[in-house]
Amino acid sequence: MSRKRVLTLDEDSESVDSTKFQEDHKVSHLKAVKRILGYVKRTQHLGLWYPKDMRVNVLVYADSYHAAERACQQALWMKQAFMDYNIMLDEVPILCDDKCDINLTSSPIDYPRTNHTEIRHHFLKDIIAKKHITIDKISLEENVANILTKPLEKDQLTTLE
Repeated sequence: MSRKRVLTLDEDSESVDSTKFQEDHKVSHLKAVKRILGYVKRTQHLGLWYPKDMRVNVLVYADSYHAAERACQQALWMKQAFMDYNIMLDEVPILCDDKCDINLTSSPIDYPRTNHTEIRHHFLKDIIAKKHITIDKISLEENVANILTKPLEKDQLTTLE
């Protein structure tokens, strides 16, 4: 989707019956679910094999809005999931394009104007202090998480291929 495109209401067109769309959507969704379950049933004999001493590198990209606690929760979940398979991860780096979040989580100073966000930043500070994760700065242009959260121009999309 282009950032420059403006969507407007077409006053001359007829209105759309949303209930028909919802019914069609439910039917197509059920068909998709049936196809997925059929695929799982046909491929139960397949699996992935990981050598015991394999090294796993995990890198988390986070949009500024989701950077703090959500990305951290996912990183901690991945660490726990890998531990279930006896694969221990070191600090999981979270790359974020929001310098403010990084400063609030890395600074030992508690700012009085951030009372409403204190809990999440205390949680992040604790997880960082325990060396479960690190939060590092990445430029807005290099953050691949933006493909899921922002409209990108064509040239930005082609760099992500």
